[in-house]
Amino acid sequence: MFQVVKLSIRAFKHIMASLLIVVLIQTAQADGYHYQLKTSAKFLANTTGELTAIQLAWTYAPNEGQQLLADKDLSVAQKEATLKTLGKAMLDDLFESGYYTQLAINGQPVLLNKVQTYSVRVGADQSLTLDFTLPLKTPTKLSTKQLSLKLVDPDGVATLVFNKPPELALEASLAKMCTLPSLSEETLKLPNGHQPSVPTIQFSCK
Repeated sequence: MFQVVKLSIRAFKHIMASLLIVVLIQTAQADGYHYQLKTSAKFLANTTGELTAIQLAWTYAPNEGQQLLADKDLSVAQKEATLKTLGKAMLDDLFESGYYTQLAINGQPVLLNKVQTYSVRVGADQSLTLDFTLPLKTPTKLSTKQLSLKLVDPDGVATLVFNKPPELALEASLAKMCTLPSLSEETLKLPNGHQPSVPTIQFSCK
């Protein structure tokens, strides 16, 4: 499994290099570049009510969207393939940082699989939305359990924020047995001195 988010320097530089996108390299290297992502989250389940995946949507502001799309072929004939390639490069890079996602059930970390299902959309204002489904390694029953999800860039450069009111949802089978998700924020002090505001989603199931 979204107010606005900052790109991790490692992730941002890797994407730009692999896709030959020229973006504020000097400011990024100077640790002075930050950006925000608007996010939403939906928790998905199978027919037996087991949690199987988190569906996330991250929207990059027009400034970052334009940089990511620089020199890309968005002609009618090539747009779909171009965005597919861009999305794969972004997700391959985010994989190294665990997709900025820390999922826990009853306080125990939950293992996640690599993203296979994704799409990229371009807004009229050149904002860029990355939709992706983050699967659990093993479907998990949530009865009598508490779930928490933190969204944090380990480098503290990217900041993820939810729209207000927050766009949080549970699939129908989960909604029948679990409380409504709540959203809180905490300031996290990282070894590099960054102190990002980290959103945390929590809900419990009966």
